[in-house]
Amino acid sequence: MKEFINKYINNNLSKEIKIKLENNPQFMLSLISFTHDKTYYFNCSDNVKLNYEFIRALIFMFQIDKTFIFYISDYYLHNGSDFFNCFELHIILSNIIGETNDLEEQEYLNTLNNYYELIKVKLLMNQEENDYQGLGFIYLENKFFNRKLILNYFARQFLKEIFYNNISYSLFTIKDLFLKSKKNLRNFLIDFITKYDTELAWYVSNNIFLLMKIEDVLLPSENNKILYLKNDIDFK
Repeated sequence: MKEFINKYINNNLSKEIKIKLENNPQFMLSLISFTHDKTYYFNCSDNVKLNYEFIRALIFMFQIDKTFIFYISDYYLHNGSDFFNCFELHIILSNIIGETNDLEEQEYLNTLNNYYELIKVKLLMNQEENDYQGLGFIYLENKFFNRKLILNYFARQFLKEIFYNNISYSLFTIKDLFLKSKKNLRNFLIDFITKYDTELAWYVSNNIFLLMKIEDVLLPSENNKILYLKNDIDFK
């Protein structure tokens, strides 16, 4: 591979071989990674530009350069057709963007929210058909079992609804429940999630990093008597 990369860089390849390499996502990714020169993206064939794993890797590689990652993302989103990939790509971009007042960046966040609401509607329909009383995380696991990033996104959104947008419990009420329970914070949180969705509680207990933001919000003092509450929760 390195030999071909050096020959490509020095333009020591036949036209036929060069075209084949530019249609090979593994080679082009290795070339860009080796040179850290994103301009080689523009030498890629259309097939490579629509290879999701290739685009995903470039976004992580050049995430500081928003102009570039938005450009390659838009090309993929406007020409790709895989719903799961487009959904996941918006999650990645949303995580990179964070909070923003930029209209272009906000459009990615709005689209991600639309994806979320669309899947939630379908999820509710599925729950009604099967008379399932939880939040429906089990259906998401079945649908996105091999897409961990999407599952983690939904888990965080559901946790946000449970702890931050709960019509029955405010954060201060949850604080009181925790102090009265005499449980350690992590066990209390898992038990609280279980009341809403047992499958979500199981998933979170096996991916405990999902609780870190909430634990920061519900952080007990050293004597375990006072619970500090932050004003906002960042679930990204």
